[in-house]
Amino acid sequence: MKFFGKSSSVLKIQKIKEVKCPNCGRQNQVDVQGITRKFYVLWIPFFTLGREFYIVCIYCRGVYNKYNMEIEEYRKIDREVRHRLKSRKQ
Repeated sequence: MKFFGKSSSVLKIQKIKEVKCPNCGRQNQVDVQGITRKFYVLWIPFFTLGREFYIVCIYCRGVYNKYNMEIEEYRKIDREVRHRLKSRKQ
């Protein structure tokens, strides 16, 4: 029987405007999907191991993360998403 481990869960998809798609080059709205990894003991999550965001272009359906897009653009989106998550908790 397993008493500890880690699991992943998908955060709610958000829409963000004015992001340039690395594939089609359009400045448009994108969907942002977050995945969070948590460590748990006895099926109770204790702390977050990390979060990662994936961006999906609504025109070309290209999927991007920090490994295949410009790091400045990814950081901008990352800050916006984290700010939205913090404001939702308060």
